Amino acid sequence: AAAGKAAHLAGVIAAYTTLPVIGVPIKTSMMGGLDSLLSMVQMPKGIPVTEQENRIYKTVERQQLDRNGHMNNTRYLDWIDDLLPAAFHKEHPVKDFTVCYQSEALESQEITLRWELNDEGLLQVNALREKTDVSGGKDRVFSAQVQF
Repeated sequence: AAAGKAAHLAGVIAAYTTLPVIGVPIKTSMMGGLDSLLSMVQMPKGIPVTEQENRIYKTVERQQLDRNGHMNNTRYLDWIDDLLPAAFHKEHPVKDFTVCYQSEALESQEITLRWELNDEGLLQVNALREKTDVSGGKDRVFSAQVQF
C-alpha cells in the first residue's frame, strides 16, 4: 500500500486481511515522506504491516578510519543523519542523542543501519554487520537513540 498523506492506508488494508501488508511511504512536500514512514512503523502490535525504507547500507571506507584503524565516531553520526531527509532536520532539531558502541567497524565491512520509533517516541537505530566467525548471523556495531 503506497501512502503519502494517507499513511494510515496500510493499517486499514491490514484490518481486512490476514495477509501481510507492506507500506511504502511516498515523498510529500511537508516532511519528505518521513511523516508517512513514521505513521507506518507505529502501527499497533498484531497489525501485520511492515515498511520497506527502514534501513540503509553503508560500507566502512579507509578515510573514515583514524590512524589506529578505528572508525571515526563522527561518521556514525553522519550515517544516522543520512536516515532522515534534510527538510526534517530544519523543523525538528535534535534535543538528545545517545550512542552505545558494542564492537568495532572495520575497513570494507558493510554495515546495515535499521531504525524504528520505540515506545517512548525516540528514534532507535541499530547498526549491524555480518559476523566474521563460523556462527554466522549479525553482530551489533552500535545502537543509538535520537530525541527530537
